[in-house]
Amino acid sequence: MDTTTLVFIKPDMAALGLVPELRVRINAMALTINYIGTVQFDLQSLQTFYQWKQLFDPAKLEEYLCSSALPLWLVTGEDACAKLMSIKTHMRTNVGARGLKTLFHSSASVEDFEREYAIIIRCLRR
Repeated sequence: MDTTTLVFIKPDMAALGLVPELRVRINAMALTINYIGTVQFDLQSLQTFYQWKQLFDPAKLEEYLCSSALPLWLVTGEDACAKLMSIKTHMRTNVGARGLKTLFHSSASVEDFEREYAIIIRCLRR
């Protein structure tokens, strides 16, 4: 079944030059990437997006995810959510990503996509 997942590129992925590799992996799985712009989070919208009860180390979060606009994609195709989760796991393992620096975000399920997309739309309208 075709599904859509939300992807945003985190600063460490861009800094490591891994965005082209992500594109290749997505295309190899017969998924379609639609660039829809950028999103600029603040701490409150980030907390809402990730459903965190509290923010741990807000200064680091703000520096990492709120200091610049993040490229935003919609990726669509057969089992897009599951395929992106597989790509994410593989790439994170290969570069030893952990803690805050986790390369990119992708929705884990169709339900997560729907919730996250609604939040992103509100962020884009600000």
